[in-house]
Amino acid sequence: MLFARGLPAELGLRMKWVLAIVAVLICIASSFLLLNRGVVVTIRNVGTETLSGVVVHVTGNAYPIGDIQVGSERSVQVSPSGESHVEIEHSKGRLIVSTYFESGYHGKVSVEVTRDEVKRVQDEVRTGII
Repeated sequence: MLFARGLPAELGLRMKWVLAIVAVLICIASSFLLLNRGVVVTIRNVGTETLSGVVVHVTGNAYPIGDIQVGSERSVQVSPSGESHVEIEHSKGRLIVSTYFESGYHGKVSVEVTRDEVKRVQDEVRTGII
């Protein structure tokens, strides 16, 4: 049997399956791109004092995350408005984290801090879609 366009019925069915699979793949890829944007900043308190009133700053935005007890950590997804590094503000001062990312980048930055200094930074920020 032929379709109105002259394609065999079997080929028409295959074409529908191919188009359905392509549509599903496009939806999955779009979801991945939309959900995988932004950088997650995790701050771990490795000091001997609680960090009070912690706020994570990036260019154009600030993210209050509250207190971080000794040995604990807090995470927040950040989105800068342009080129950025991270600054961690708390009740006793402000720490600058040696990292770089821009709007649209994705990944994570893990930071170990005390009240007075950044002890360790693990930067896993990427620019592409993977």
